[in-house]
Amino acid sequence: MTREKIILSGLSLVAFFCAGMLTDRLWLTHAPLNETIVHEERATVPVLKIISIGDGYLRGEVTGGEVRVSAGEALGVSDAETGMLAVPLDWALVNYSTESFPEGAQFVASRNGSKYHKLSSSGAQQILPDNRVFFQTEAEAREAGYLPAED
Repeated sequence: MTREKIILSGLSLVAFFCAGMLTDRLWLTHAPLNETIVHEERATVPVLKIISIGDGYLRGEVTGGEVRVSAGEALGVSDAETGMLAVPLDWALVNYSTESFPEGAQFVASRNGSKYHKLSSSGAQQILPDNRVFFQTEAEAREAGYLPAED
């Protein structure tokens, strides 16, 4: 094939392409008025908008259908009428902590305080771990200069 034929073939392809684009554009912009446009109907996808997480619940608003949310052992299903959803999160709101005390300790005091407490008392639980001083007996706590607490 000669160089001229290749160029002519290439120009023909470009011309046909441009003519096709022009025809499509004219047809789209000048569609007959008696034609109806049909919109494709697709199933909507349910959407969960999380409104809040607090008071032991995840709360949300659902649009587009029913939603089920699994959180740990809890299951929440959206209300068909209101579109609202509430999933209990009490299982996730438990704080687990472990503390170790010296063997035989029965009493504790704060390095910054002047009173000692029984380990099981509410006062003992309020002492920061880094400030705790432990005693096996009340006598040890008194010898260290602490007085008994009233709790």
